[in-house]
Amino acid sequence: MDVSGPALPQVQHPAGLHARTRREGIRVSADEVLNVLFVHTAGSHLSLEGGAVRCFHPVDDSWRRLPLARIESIVMIGAVSASTDLLLHCAELGIPLHWVSEFGKPRATALGPSAMGGAVRAAQHAAHADGAARLSIARTFVNGKITNMLSVLRTASHDATGHARQGLREGIERIVAARDAHSGTETDHPESRFAVLGLEGVTSRSYFTALRHTLRTDSGIDIPTQRTRRPATDPVNATMSFAYGLTRMSVHGAIHAAGLDPAIGYLHGDRDRQPSLVLDLMEELRPVADRLVVSLLNRRQLRSAHFTKSVSGAVELTEDGRRTLFTAWHEHRTALTQHEILRRDIPHALVPLTQARLMARFLTGDIDTYSPYRF
Repeated sequence: MDVSGPALPQVQHPAGLHARTRREGIRVSADEVLNVLFVHTAGSHLSLEGGAVRCFHPVDDSWRRLPLARIESIVMIGAVSASTDLLLHCAELGIPLHWVSEFGKPRATALGPSAMGGAVRAAQHAAHADGAARLSIARTFVNGKITNMLSVLRTASHDATGHARQGLREGIERIVAARDAHSGTETDHPESRFAVLGLEGVTSRSYFTALRHTLRTDSGIDIPTQRTRRPATDPVNATMSFAYGLTRMSVHGAIHAAGLDPAIGYLHGDRDRQPSLVLDLMEELRPVADRLVVSLLNRRQLRSAHFTKSVSGAVELTEDGRRTLFTAWHEHRTALTQHEILRRDIPHALVPLTQARLMARFLTGDIDTYSPYRF
């Protein structure tokens, strides 16, 4: 058990979609930052004891207790179980429970009823049905991701030398060229959403090709040339996949807290059982996770001994490797970041909730633009 660039494009309301355009502050407080409880030892069981979660640890047949008042969410990885009374009590308290595979892939999430009314979701559905609005929002998510990908590469290029610097600069040039070429195309037709998805794909491939140059060659970890998943076949991609899973769970909980419907997105499609809005809002935050992973590998906090490889070639973090990632994730969550819209420092843990609230207020017309998070 572990407790552990250029001006950013903004999306604006299409004419006539909303009547109200007043700006109101988004309130977030450091008091909202609580612990994430990770349980990843196979055979562990969680139950309710008073106002606390009680965890059975099978390795030493011990029980550990943690007050629920200190917990933001519970993440169960692999063969971990939870009692019905704990599930119901967490639902009443608004504490999400997430089930995750050993590879970090989210499998299920249990949430209680949203405290928000239906007005937010009604506005969300209206924007989804409006082709121009949906396209505009989709482009904003992708532009936000591109801005942050460029930030990662540009920051790394300042200290890079030789071949690494050249590779980073070439990656930056390819991403900028693709972005600029797309900005001059016709995007009024709803079908051009697929062109936006294409831009995301092209720029992401260029980004991952260049990202390898941010990794130290003496880290002891094989450096991949591309992004691989389902499953990851190397330590870098395995860690990124797990970090993306953690990001996805944070975003899912934030969207629910903001009263939004996770299934109604704008960039990703409307496939069954897909939390499209969660995937949409994740895009601008993926480079944040990448930066954390690169730091862990370059500082050798994660080494080859922290990974295992199956007969099929799939690579996953060991229990010690996951514990290292969870510790770094906790430190990242509590570290401060300058939020461009709030104009003040907030903990990284509050970024998903802040962005979800900004999106909700944008959709209901309380503010006239949605600005992605950028660092």
